Amino acid sequence: MPASTAAKLILAIDQGTHASRALVFERGGTGVAEGAQEIGRVRPQPDWAEQDGEKIVASVLAAVERAPAPSRGCPPRRCSRGS
Repeated sequence: MPASTAAKLILAIDQGTHASRALVFERGGTGVAEGAQEIGRVRPQPDWAEQDGEKIVASVLAAVERAPAPSRGCPPRRCSRGS
């Protein structure tokens, strides 16, 4: 992606209990790309949930990789590849 295009975009990470999402916005707030990756979790007993920090980091990186770059010709608001 050209530096001039990258400087106009903002990457936001939405970390949830089930998945990580990477959202790319233009500076004006228009969403242009999204990627997601599910996260596994362990339930050691009822009403408990545990997650592995390394798996969370890996899911964030995967979500970012799944967010297609707008410079690749993906039209705004239609750039989405989920898990």
